[in-house]
Amino acid sequence: MINFEPLGLCHYKRLKPYFANQHYQLSGYSLTSLIVWQQPKPYFAIRENTVIMYAESERHPEDKYLVLPVSVDGEFSPPMLYDLTQETGIPRYWFVPEDYLKRQSMAEIDSLFHCEEQPLFEDYVYLASDLAELKGNKYSKKRNLINQFLRNHGDSGRVSVGTITPQNAEECLAFLEKWCDEYALETPPDEDFMCEKEAVTNTIKNIDTFDVKSHVIGIDGAVSAFGVCSHLNAETVVLNFEKAYSGVKGLYQYLDQECAKLIYKRYKYINKESDMGIPGLTHAKKSYYPVKRIKSYRLTIKG
Repeated sequence: MINFEPLGLCHYKRLKPYFANQHYQLSGYSLTSLIVWQQPKPYFAIRENTVIMYAESERHPEDKYLVLPVSVDGEFSPPMLYDLTQETGIPRYWFVPEDYLKRQSMAEIDSLFHCEEQPLFEDYVYLASDLAELKGNKYSKKRNLINQFLRNHGDSGRVSVGTITPQNAEECLAFLEKWCDEYALETPPDEDFMCEKEAVTNTIKNIDTFDVKSHVIGIDGAVSAFGVCSHLNAETVVLNFEKAYSGVKGLYQYLDQECAKLIYKRYKYINKESDMGIPGLTHAKKSYYPVKRIKSYRLTIKG
């Protein structure tokens, strides 16, 4: 029997060694993401050098699901995944990365599982150097917007660039509230929006707990944008959250480039997560020219 417990902030240091060298490419396998997103509620257990995880939503208990185990001994084969469903009584996996399927025998997977794509969770991945340097004609609009922002706000030290710390966390949270109010004027907040707000709040309030990279952009002394990045694997960082006032022209593009500059010498790729089927996000993510998309799949046992 596997003894699961709720996954929380206190487990970060304990689990970090297991995730340091994992190689799944979907953003959901960032340990920071797994902890700060508390809806659906994550649970974990450690057994034989392996972290086993599942998630369960109070609102949608029928969608209880496992995610792929993370092990220092290597990844689980399809038969091992099947055995785990029998032991836990949970008949499905969510967020199975395309790269995992490519490393396995599809005949073996098909004999055990129904395999369905999850298009809402397909991640966008970029070369970090592309986003840091914005070279070439395809990024000319981004450079122009950044130049407009600097012309309008960059004189006399009006713009400051820093990191999120316990000392400015309350200012960042106050900005987040204002940003959410601004967003709500255009789009009524839904369940996903409120879950993300909770995840951002959890990250900022516990910024010293996580080994994340962050940027805060201030205009005239007031927080006006921030971004947070977390480790995914040896080559990839996840840009978990980016928030900026939409009414300040070029601010988002400036923040995005500053976040990329922060990490591009350490990581080759930036994963900007999925667009959740939201047209505005789809357009924004495509406008930065991803070099690849990482598909997500659901595996459900047969029989």
